[in-house]
Amino acid sequence: MSTELVGACFCGAVTLRAAAPPKGVIHCHCGQCRRLSGAAFTTWVSVARERCTVSGAESLAVFSPTPNGRRHFCKHCGSHVFTEDLRMPQIYGVPAGILQGEALSIAPSQHYFVSHKAAWHEIADALPQFGGESGYERLQNLGAEPPASAHRERFLAYLRHYAAKDLQAIADMLAADVVLRDWKICVHGREAAVAETRANFAAARSLLIEPLQLYESPQSVAGELRILVDDEVELFVVDVLDFDAEGKIKAIRAFLGRGPD
Repeated sequence: MSTELVGACFCGAVTLRAAAPPKGVIHCHCGQCRRLSGAAFTTWVSVARERCTVSGAESLAVFSPTPNGRRHFCKHCGSHVFTEDLRMPQIYGVPAGILQGEALSIAPSQHYFVSHKAAWHEIADALPQFGGESGYERLQNLGAEPPASAHRERFLAYLRHYAAKDLQAIADMLAADVVLRDWKICVHGREAAVAETRANFAAARSLLIEPLQLYESPQSVAGELRILVDDEVELFVVDVLDFDAEGKIKAIRAFLGRGPD
């Protein structure tokens, strides 16, 4: 199977080529995607911007539905060709419907913004579902895990702050005597933990964190995570967060995994 992806608008005025396999494929049910596509959801294919070439760019118009979003459409036929998110400048989001030729090398992996989905649409597959106010909180699939607890919500908030490199928000979540341990370091106290986190942020231009599975005990939450660093380095990590009686994080343990088989 070829690694090149080729997509085109309906009239053929604009063509996009990605000389690399996709980095991810997801379904988005947000209201913006539904209204702009006219469908129940949009299936997005994430590709490396630096590996993309666009022919016929003079036929593109740009619409910015949010301060961070840039959606590129054909001026002639109205086809949505690709999207940019200024928070992840290394990525183009390509609607799967414009792609031609062979099947994608990877299948869709998750549903996002499920809480905003069309009321008349029912999700029939067993893929993980994410929703809530942010659109990225893990939801209960039918017959699967119990509803999210307060600690689970805190765990997900920690991941969001980490991906956004929001050092102050993370510091506010930590107990004064927090212990941070991973496969390289072990530090004690909020100040030391914040310093290590600051160093990690400085070493990465961008972070994308995808929760794959969460597990709970009364005072702890563990998560299997896929982390994409600088749109290049893929890590599979297990994070375990322990919480104190006030809901502060008293311990963070991170274990490096080997990735999916």
